[in-house]
Amino acid sequence: LRLRVAEDIKEGTNSTITLEGLRFKDASEDLLSPKVSGALLTRTGKVDGVGYVHFVEDDFVGVLSYVQGPTEILNTAVFTGNTISARIKTYGILERGGIIDVTDDTSCRTTTADVLNVHECTMVITGNETRGSPKEVIRTTYDVFSTEVSFHVHFPVAVSLSSDRSELRPIAGWYRNLTGDRCENLHYQSAVLSCTATFSDGVQN
Repeated sequence: LRLRVAEDIKEGTNSTITLEGLRFKDASEDLLSPKVSGALLTRTGKVDGVGYVHFVEDDFVGVLSYVQGPTEILNTAVFTGNTISARIKTYGILERGGIIDVTDDTSCRTTTADVLNVHECTMVITGNETRGSPKEVIRTTYDVFSTEVSFHVHFPVAVSLSSDRSELRPIAGWYRNLTGDRCENLHYQSAVLSCTATFSDGVQN
């Protein structure tokens, strides 16, 4: 038995169902004999032939938020200037187990802008931060429900620069440009620079 419920039905409405017929099937899809007696069970117990359907709104009972992407972050924006971001999605959980995307109606906030920021439920690291954190929390709120997601943020605390050559010399006979019969600006040797950074979450490196 399947029922189709109108979208505008009001909570608390009762409807009566009467079952009549001679061709019924059991759970195995086998036809039941017309002589087999049966009973109609509702939430109020067993009834004879007539039952009631009670309608209530499938309301929200909670929310679930998660991060679309990694939650352990290296703050390289300090060096590159390129913003690091991660979208936070939120779903409302319905009483009957369904879920609905409520991200656009969810507010997100954090109280520690020196570790990360949040803009329209997107975590952003711009390079203006000053420290890391082993657990930086962003609280999400939809209607009366709230939950949180956390990020493990590593911030650079030391940087070292090294070169594979300590002295660069001109290369004899190799000039950058020629002006008439004159040779100018000798080419110099090149070197490879390496940069090494140490990151910390404020607790451990």
